[in-house]
Amino acid sequence: MSRPRPGLPIAACIALGWVALLSACYDLAGPRACTLEAVAGIVIDLRTESGQALTAVDATGRAVDGALIANLEPFFDQLIGAWEQPGTFVVTVEKPGFEPWIRQDVRVEPGECHVTPARLEAVLSPRP
Repeated sequence: MSRPRPGLPIAACIALGWVALLSACYDLAGPRACTLEAVAGIVIDLRTESGQALTAVDATGRAVDGALIANLEPFFDQLIGAWEQPGTFVVTVEKPGFEPWIRQDVRVEPGECHVTPARLEAVLSPRP
């Protein structure tokens, strides 16, 4: 009676693990760029009319697409949100001391793995 080789089950498990890992990154057409990260669908830089960068710390934003309402949150000097949400949005930005900023028809495109973010620049006018 032949005896099973001791290393064979471990080698088979390792091989199956590599197949699972590679299939997460490649398909038959070539490499895929899919990752486990979430991508913000809307990214907004804030500026004054003279082009000076503004901090987003005290700014608020909202992106609305029909019944979907996404709050935009400060992230360093940007407002970001609508995570992995494709659609056509109405985007508003408010910051103390400035007039509200509104942009219609902001398009976030779906992708194979993640959305393609809409990158905007909100030029804010000071309140009189």
